[in-house]
Amino acid sequence: MKVRHAILGLLMEEARSGYEIKQYFENRLAYFYDPSYGTIYPTLKILEQDGFLSKTTVTQEGKPNKNVYTITDTGIQEFLDCLKSPYEPDVVRSDVLMRLFFGTYVDNSQIMEWVEDTRLQADHNVKNLLKIKELYGYRMPFPQLLSLDYGIALNRSKLEIAESFMIRLHERESQS
Repeated sequence: MKVRHAILGLLMEEARSGYEIKQYFENRLAYFYDPSYGTIYPTLKILEQDGFLSKTTVTQEGKPNKNVYTITDTGIQEFLDCLKSPYEPDVVRSDVLMRLFFGTYVDNSQIMEWVEDTRLQADHNVKNLLKIKELYGYRMPFPQLLSLDYGIALNRSKLEIAESFMIRLHERESQS
């Protein structure tokens, strides 16, 4: 899904500021979708120009004014058309897997460091996702809950793989 459609999807729930959209991506969607900070605001501008959302400036005391975005009827149709279109297959792009692939050019301790970092990140992700489920799961629509459970299972799998790799690396090192 393109960033534009993900933003429209977030605005289907409620009107949001650019900052709130960014926070939603970072706090609730980052385990499977991570647009860059520099992508969100230009995309909001394009969506407004294309008539898919409207912007209201809210005056705040003691703070800069904020822009709140609301999806338009045209934006709703664009988003629903996106959901009905064929989805793009997942593309795995993993820095650590590329490094492991070329790991013959470094020593075993470097590989162990990469795998341990992966293990720690997966453990962190599982804990964060379980916290999100605890905080918001009871009020999430069922499809969102499925997405969250998928993320939990995926990161648990990464954790198990990293742990088994660490065992294999330690065994290999002790045989050397």
